[in-house]
Formats: sequence, C-alpha cells, structure tokens
Amino acid sequence: MIGASVRRLCVASSLDVIRALADQLRAPILAGCFVAILSACSTPQYRALNGLVGAPLNPLPRYDALGSTSPLTLSVEQWALYEEHGPFGRVLLTAVLRSGVKGSGWRVELTRRSAGRVQRQLIHFSSTKDPFMRMRSRGVQSSVAKDIVVPAGVFVGSWQEAEAIYHPRVPIYGLLTGRDQQGNHWRLLRFGLDRPPNAR
Repeated sequence: MIGASVRRLCVASSLDVIRALADQLRAPILAGCFVAILSACSTPQYRALNGLVGAPLNPLPRYDALGSTSPLTLSVEQWALYEEHGPFGRVLLTAVLRSGVKGSGWRVELTRRSAGRVQRQLIHFSSTKDPFMRMRSRGVQSSVAKDIVVPAGVFVGSWQEAEAIYHPRVPIYGLLTGRDQQGNHWRLLRFGLDRPPNAR
C-alpha cells in the first residue's frame, strides 16, 4: 500500500518536471519553427542578396573622392544596395537608375525585400515621395569625414550633411549612411555601374 502510494507520487512528480521542461522549451522551439518558416518562404532573390552581402569584401576596396564633390555622371543601370531599417523592420533596398520614356528624364527603381515581402516602385529621379529619395545631398556640407568604412568599402573624402554622409563615387545620390527625422536609416552594402543584382 505504501509502495503503491510512493510510486504514484514519483510518477506525479516526474510528470510535473516534464511539463515544466516542455513549457520552458516551447518558446525556443516555436521561435525556431518561425525562423525556419520565414526562411522557407523567402524568395530566391532575397536569399541571393543576403548571400551577397553576407560575404564580406576582403580586402575592403578603397574609393577616393580626390577632392571632388560632384556626383557621378548618370547612366542606365547604376545601382546601390542598402540595408534599410524603417517601418517594415530590416529590409534590403536596391536603387537602380532607369531611363524614362522619351522626354521624361531619369527614373529610380526602388525594390525593398525582406524574408516575406517584396515592394517595387518606379519613381522620377527628382521625386521626394519616398523617404530614401529625400536623402539626396543638398550640397550644404557641415563637415568633411576622412575615412568612412561601410560594408561596401572604405571611402576617403566623404562629407556630412545633417545626419547623412555622402561620397561622389556612389551612384544615384552618393549616400553612404543616413538617418531621417522619422527614424529610418540606411547603410551602403554594395554598389555598381551596371548589372544590378535585382533579378525579378
């Protein structure tokens, strides 16, 4: 009789321990499943871009402004890839220069990618309707920054305006890093003069 009671007590205690362990493990397991689901749902393009920026440039390329603050001459398919933190959390923002229809001037194709979301828009070069488009340099330099290091390289001869740093070797707007008044911020990951890594 006593032995049976002891056995029931041991079984009950063991079940309590198992339940407590299950409760402790539930959150990490669910979080892991959530990450796995997001990874499975992410597009091949997003995974490819993540792979591109996940492989550090070694050694980092060095770009010198050589005393110039003049922006690059515009050409079709110049591009810049940024890490953007904004309303949708962290996204990869690709800005690509496109030619508009005849007489309409230059346009910028902005593509924002996250694990489960893609947003693309084609905007006139001088538009200010997108937060990124409002980050263009206004030519009012508050200070000159010497060597600025971002994942895209080391930039010599950069300049600062308010909460943004620019360099003339970077396509589109020359932005290296920046933060706007709404709390959005950007950091240059890669850039190029043709063949943008923005496959549809």
